[in-house]
Amino acid sequence: MEYIYYSVLKRNNDFWSITPKYFFKQWDAHKRFNGLDKQDSNREVVNGTECG
Repeated sequence: MEYIYYSVLKRNNDFWSITPKYFFKQWDAHKRFNGLDKQDSNREVVNGTECG
C-alpha cells in the first residue's frame, strides 16, 4: 500500500498519517480515472507454468 501511495498515486505527504478509508478512496478514484476498473475481455487466464 505504501508503494502504491508514493509511486502510483504520486503522493508526497506522510503515508502513515492517512486512514485506510482515505487511501482506498484515492486508489479507487485513480483506477476509475485511468480506466483500470474495466475488465479486459481479451485477457487470458493462465493456470500454470507449462511450456508449449
